Amino acid sequence: MVSGRECILNNPRGLTNLIVLYTTHYLISICPTRNLLLKINLYFDINTFGNLPLITNSTYCQPQKNLMKKILFSIILLFAIGKISNAQVLDYKHDPKFDNNLSPNSNATINPDKNSNINPKFNWNINPSHNNDVNPIFNSTINPLNHYELNPDLNKTLNPMYHNEYHPKNPAWKGLYIFNKNDEVMGYISVATQQLMLCFDSSSEWTGFFVKAGNGIYNFFDVKGEWTGKFLCFDSVLGYNFFDKDANWTGQHIK
Repeated sequence: MVSGRECILNNPRGLTNLIVLYTTHYLISICPTRNLLLKINLYFDINTFGNLPLITNSTYCQPQKNLMKKILFSIILLFAIGKISNAQVLDYKHDPKFDNNLSPNSNATINPDKNSNINPKFNWNINPSHNNDVNPIFNSTINPLNHYELNPDLNKTLNPMYHNEYHPKNPAWKGLYIFNKNDEVMGYISVATQQLMLCFDSSSEWTGFFVKAGNGIYNFFDVKGEWTGKFLCFDSVLGYNFFDKDANWTGQHIK
């Protein structure tokens, strides 16, 4: 009787398939998202492929057929790795779809359209256009162009392109998430200091930074330290809402 090993090695495609399988298993073993990938297996029935005519040559053996089934499943896993390897896996503790209390759509207290106290249109204390204390044009102490310790473009110790621990591409990264009005992730925030937070888009590209202007208020600057006019306001619970230069809520929120 021909052994499974002999069947694989004697078959023209056997050795190639074996290499593909072992390589796939290795990639999965080192992938930091392997715990997530294991969940895929709960919903995917690999036996579905059991009746496919993968092997038509009568000299093929059952081990070769089983190998081909594993390879098909491995291809799906590799596809999943490619989809998620370039982004951070969302921590459920920050996920407004997991906890409705974190979503402005479900929690009126943190929704500036429903709570005037956290809306700079109606509360001018938190509006840079009406309060010079939180406006970097009038208050030089909160303007990064005047302060090395607030400007990542000048201070390499705060720059995510020099200090990778601040970059979302780092597997060990921990930080906050920017959500759109539908509670979908659209960016990342790294807290560098009590006065400074770094901002990244959904592709983990550094887009600028936030400088604390007052209690619960952060102004947004581009990577060169120029104020964009945009700003964050504390949502009165545990996150922030993002407003444009006219104090209109963008629908974006940070958790």
